[in-house]
Amino acid sequence: MEKAKSKKKIVIIVIAVLVVAACAVAAFLLLGNRDPEVKAGQNVVVTVMADKLEDMYGYQFQMNYDPGQLEYTGSSPTSKIDDIQWVFSTAFDGYELVGGTMTGDKAGISGSNKALCELVFTAKQDGKLSDFTLSISEINTVKAPEGASIEDMEYVEGIQGWSIKSAVRDADPSDAADGSNAGDAGAAA
Repeated sequence: MEKAKSKKKIVIIVIAVLVVAACAVAAFLLLGNRDPEVKAGQNVVVTVMADKLEDMYGYQFQMNYDPGQLEYTGSSPTSKIDDIQWVFSTAFDGYELVGGTMTGDKAGISGSNKALCELVFTAKQDGKLSDFTLSISEINTVKAPEGASIEDMEYVEGIQGWSIKSAVRDADPSDAADGSNAGDAGAAA
């Protein structure tokens, strides 16, 4: 009788270990590779995210990158917010100065976890996405509360809490700019 109970315990433990292992494999397959491979010539698309916005009328930041690893495509950043229709970038050594603004007499945008814009870089070398140097810094905004005139707008420096999400996409221009091509990785400001 004692031997039968011991065998039952061993069988239960083995089954439990197999279930845990199967769950781990399933989770890896379902979640995919969070640090995808990047091949030279592929696009690395960077989405700038703001954790919290309050009456933001415009923004400016530095998108830092290693020119030995990545080349900025030179195309204008794509706005992810309908009311911000004018977005620009200017190249400097090792970073792009990026800005965007609303136009006209309207209140700024408020909300949380907002995608602001996308920038596209081309990889110059192979590697894991996490090996590529990308970061955001020097974040500043222009704040325009409801009913504010241009004279009442406030320039706010040193904004915290913005981050980037990077995704690998083939250099094919027909690829969607919605992050559907491959994996992504993020970095906070």
